[in-house]
Amino acid sequence: MDSTEIIRQLQNDPALKAEMRAVLLTEELLAVPDVVATLAETMAQHNQRVEHLENTVSSLIDHQASMQNNLQDLIQMTARGFAAMESGFAEMREGLVGVQAKFDQVDAKFDQVDARFDQVDARLDQVDARLDQIDARFIEVDKRFIGLDAKFTAKFDQVESAIRDLRGHLEN
Repeated sequence: MDSTEIIRQLQNDPALKAEMRAVLLTEELLAVPDVVATLAETMAQHNQRVEHLENTVSSLIDHQASMQNNLQDLIQMTARGFAAMESGFAEMREGLVGVQAKFDQVDAKFDQVDARFDQVDARLDQVDARLDQIDARFIEVDKRFIGLDAKFTAKFDQVESAIRDLRGHLEN
């Protein structure tokens, strides 16, 4: 029998085909289609995982780039903010110098006003002393006036009495 007849007979007789397979092929070779199917399934899962991992890495790279851009923007904004703050501090320092000069002027004016108050206070002390002298003289004059009033009243009473006496004499 030649090989073509053997092949035809194997194609027509499934039992013979199975028997030939069992004789010619080992169990490992027979298991190859299942192993290949499992391997194909595992490779498909692996490919899905790799694709998912690639997507994740790509997303992370995009996110990192975005974060770097945001960080650069933040660094630039911070630098501008610090520059503006430094400029503001410089202006404040200049303003404080001006304010200090004004305080010094006001302090000098207060010293002048204080000296003037001291002069006015001394002058008021002099006026007060003069008023005390005037008051003492007034008390002295008042006492004299009271004494003169008493003398005047006594003299007036004497004159009245003398006039009465004279009238009394003139009427008699």
